[in-house]
Amino acid sequence: MFSGIAIGVGLGGAVGALSAYLGWNSSGEPFESKKFIGGLVNGIIAGVTLVAMSFEALKGAITNDPTGVQFLELMILTSLGILGSDFARTKISGMIANRSPEPAATPS
Repeated sequence: MFSGIAIGVGLGGAVGALSAYLGWNSSGEPFESKKFIGGLVNGIIAGVTLVAMSFEALKGAITNDPTGVQFLELMILTSLGILGSDFARTKISGMIANRSPEPAATPS
């Protein structure tokens, strides 16, 4: 199980960093390390979670496929899942931050 966690941390960190870079590059804003670290941490959490959920499939892919194609497919799908989770987190937090506050009720 430790190897699965190590795979999740490594893959999640790499994909989280890629996602943070892509988000920063498309925004046109100056680089903020706080946002980059947030994307990195989110990627690691998503990576560990997704690898833990599919650990038996990963073990089977390593054991039963000597060419490594199944393992590569699982890593690509897990990477896409991590990117999707970071994209969803970014959009949801943006929607929450940008919603207009309701006007205060005026006493009559």
